[in-house]
Amino acid sequence: MYFRKVTLFASYLFIFGLTSVQNCLSVPVAKLHGRKLTTND
Repeated sequence: MYFRKVTLFASYLFIFGLTSVQNCLSVPVAKLHGRKLTTND
């Protein structure tokens, strides 16, 4: 049970970090492309 909670928390942190990095990268990229790109999920 404890290990399962830790794994779930780790995967949540990993996904959250990935989306944060993606958001940070998508902003300058969108500006470079003149905001032609739509938001990629």
